[in-house]
Amino acid sequence: MNRPFEDASFDIAISIASIKHWSDPVRGLREIRRMLKPDGRAFVVEADRDASFGEMRRWARDLLSWFFGNWVMSLYNWRTVFRYSLSQPEAATFAREAGFANVSVGRIENAPFILLKLRR
Repeated sequence: MNRPFEDASFDIAISIASIKHWSDPVRGLREIRRMLKPDGRAFVVEADRDASFGEMRRWARDLLSWFFGNWVMSLYNWRTVFRYSLSQPEAATFAREAGFANVSVGRIENAPFILLKLRR
C-alpha cells in the first residue's frame, strides 16, 4: 500500500467511495498523511453504513434514477455497497489511529454519505 511519492508531496488528497475496499483503512490513511505537506488536507467520502435503506433509496431515486432508481438496483446497492462502508465513529477512529489530530466527520446533506475532513 506504500505509494511511490515522497513525504510531504501533496497539499490535498481526495478519496471518493474507495476506503471500504482498502485492506487496511488505517494504513491507507497513514500513507495519505505521510504524503501530505504540513497543514495539508485530506477529504474522504464514503457511504454511511448507518444510513437507512429508505435514505439510500430516496437518494438513489432522486439523484441516480438513471442507474440505481429501480428497487432491484437499490436493494443491490444497499446489500453490496452500504453494508461494507463505514460509520461516522469508525471513520473518525481510523483517522485518529492513522495520526490525524484534526479530524472532522459528518453526514453530507441530503445524501447517505459521510465526509471525513482531515488536516495534517
